[in-house]
Amino acid sequence: MRTGLTLAVLALTLAATAPAGAKELRFAFQGDADSMDPYTLNETFTLGFLSNIYEGLIRRGPDLTIEPALAVRWEIVAPDRWRFHLRRGVKFHEGEDFTADDVLFSADRVRAKGSDLTTRLAGVKEIVKVDDYTVEFVTEAPNPILHVEWGSWGMMSKSWSEKHNATTPEAMSGDQEKYTTRRTFGANPLI
Repeated sequence: MRTGLTLAVLALTLAATAPAGAKELRFAFQGDADSMDPYTLNETFTLGFLSNIYEGLIRRGPDLTIEPALAVRWEIVAPDRWRFHLRRGVKFHEGEDFTADDVLFSADRVRAKGSDLTTRLAGVKEIVKVDDYTVEFVTEAPNPILHVEWGSWGMMSKSWSEKHNATTPEAMSGDQEKYTTRRTFGANPLI
């Protein structure tokens, strides 16, 4: 009896201290992330996947409230003008600094031909760089909910995009891949 108890305690001790084995995770979904270009497809799965790579000016919290992300705060300075103050010290994956120029570039890119996310800036007639860490969005009419859809609008690096000839989004209906189809901020091609 004592030998059996000793063996049982030894087995439990070994099981408790042994490293956990890798487990396979399987999930099913109707689609796939067809492109790594964050403006190519306005589809929940793709945008959710890419939100792990690209950060926006705002994000949604666990209770879906709007929280600061790359913008630390914002205010409405006129009925048709929103001012966003950007987080300082942010680096893109290849080390570039995040500045207002990236916001202006991302705004132009998200509204460009081929983008499926043009609605993110519907009603915005102008974006003004106040300084390196402040931008203003000028709307056609007062819009108290301008930023509500921005939780899935990730900012892109202007210099990285220019370096890789990715200044316009990849159109899903296009037959030619762009650098951003399989790469994000200079990462190795996805396999």
